[in-house]
Amino acid sequence: MFSLRVQTENVKAWQDVALRINNVNSSNFNFSDEGVVTTNIGLKEGVNNVEVSAKNESGTKTERTLITYIKPVKINPPVIFVQIPASDPFNTFESYEQMRALITGIKDKQDISVSVNG
Repeated sequence: MFSLRVQTENVKAWQDVALRINNVNSSNFNFSDEGVVTTNIGLKEGVNNVEVSAKNESGTKTERTLITYIKPVKINPPVIFVQIPASDPFNTFESYEQMRALITGIKDKQDISVSVNG
């Protein structure tokens, strides 16, 4: 949801304001005594056209704005499959042991760090 807040001047009542979202009239907005128009907009992916018009005895004024919604790309965290040693915990009498793991969800080896005892 996108929170829209528009300050109007010289407008007396809710009925004197018109809101259009993507060329569709909307009456789902609030109008405060201070002339502030507020609403929450469910943006569609891509460009959204928002238009607010206000009128009084001297005429009508319309302001338009474009809001582009770019849907966030969900990135899954890396997954590590330890292959060697095959058990956890692993006990050994050797001071050096081999470790092998399969890691998915990364772009290249710079995204991997290894630490021992820390």
